[in-house]
Amino acid sequence: MDNEKRELIFHKYMRTSKMLSHRTYEYMRPIGLSRGQAPLLMALWKEDEQSRSQLCGSMERKPATISKMVRRLENNGFVTSRIDHQDSRISRVCLTQKAKEIEDIVKEKHTQLHTNIFKGLTSEEMTIFENLLDRIQENMMTMENNQGE
Repeated sequence: MDNEKRELIFHKYMRTSKMLSHRTYEYMRPIGLSRGQAPLLMALWKEDEQSRSQLCGSMERKPATISKMVRRLENNGFVTSRIDHQDSRISRVCLTQKAKEIEDIVKEKHTQLHTNIFKGLTSEEMTIFENLLDRIQENMMTMENNQGE
């Protein structure tokens, strides 16, 4: 594949990523969430009172990112933090009643978003797309690991 074609595909990928970010923001803003906060709440709806390190692992995010998200969610009344009863070094992130009340709304918005984004794609196309994304992510992970070489 020539460089011009790669460049075109790269720009389409970047534009799609930006559009996804914007659409997610549009879907979550009326609920009072930023685009990145809903996945953290979803992780807590699956299992409440997770440690920050558990959230880092399940969400594949850095500790600083999780801390910032938790702080913003705390400021908006969606979560609280508490020290673990058995290990005072561990801080647990807990859902508030306010967060529990929006669970169905957020999940419905996510379903609407996914339905609209993937409209018209066949199951086979979705599988191909997933495999391509996996390969791109693997390439990017390799880049991160070899950056200093």
